[in-house]
Amino acid sequence: MIVMKQTWGIGERRFKNNFERRMKIYRSLVKSVMMYAAEIWGWSESERLEKLHTKYIKWVLGLDFNTPTYIVMDETKEDKIRIEAGRRAVRYEEKTRTKGINKIILECWKEIDTKCERKRSKWEEQRRQYYEEKGIEIKEVKARCTGELTLAENLSQLDRAEQCQSFYDRIVIGRYNRNYRGIREENRAYYLKAEYKGRDQSMIARFRCGNEERGNRYWKKKEDNVCRMCGLGEETIEHLLEECREVERDKDLTRWNILQGQEQGKKWMREIIRRRKEIGQGQKT
Repeated sequence: MIVMKQTWGIGERRFKNNFERRMKIYRSLVKSVMMYAAEIWGWSESERLEKLHTKYIKWVLGLDFNTPTYIVMDETKEDKIRIEAGRRAVRYEEKTRTKGINKIILECWKEIDTKCERKRSKWEEQRRQYYEEKGIEIKEVKARCTGELTLAENLSQLDRAEQCQSFYDRIVIGRYNRNYRGIREENRAYYLKAEYKGRDQSMIARFRCGNEERGNRYWKKKEDNVCRMCGLGEETIEHLLEECREVERDKDLTRWNILQGQEQGKKWMREIIRRRKEIGQGQKT
């Protein structure tokens, strides 16, 4: 957490509007600390590390803390820590079994293989569960380690596919930002790529992830989710486009082209934020 705060500060000063570079710094300075000894503990998912990983992405994009993880990860197409940790654990097993790097480690593998009927340790149980989730019996693992180091890559690809499917399923049944599935992309969103040059990353991310629509806060009372400008209807993009008396009508604008990177859409988002500030300041005075 200490390293992550310092890294976030560097990114704010040097690469404020470059998501790719900020994630590259994160992987170099923060994730490298997180992944220490992943060859040993990488068989199981670490909830604490996953939370820190998601927290950093939310910091960078200026998202609300209650934005669902599945939307954040699907939008950025970032892998969970579990995928990299599992890949390193499998790769370590492949390498030590086939390359003969350390005789003591080879003896340990022999003991694990020959005494598989005894009560397993917690570490062995996590390892067994990891492989069986991927459809591999624990007795088959030794034969799968051919020395080509391909097993780790194949399993990490399978992990990645399972992650994408899991996030998509939650997007479909989730109550937060129900319209997100209509604008989600198969690859990383355009505004997060290295070639995108603009100062609107946080603004676009907040609109796409649902932070700028009070109507997504299903846990709040209806009166708490009214439009911040007209105060009459539930605050959604559709309400702002069709009903809000404080917003000029534009028949050509829809949720889709607002959130897909068109210049007209970005102009509309900036105008909404500006009007909200003006109305908010007027109400205070």
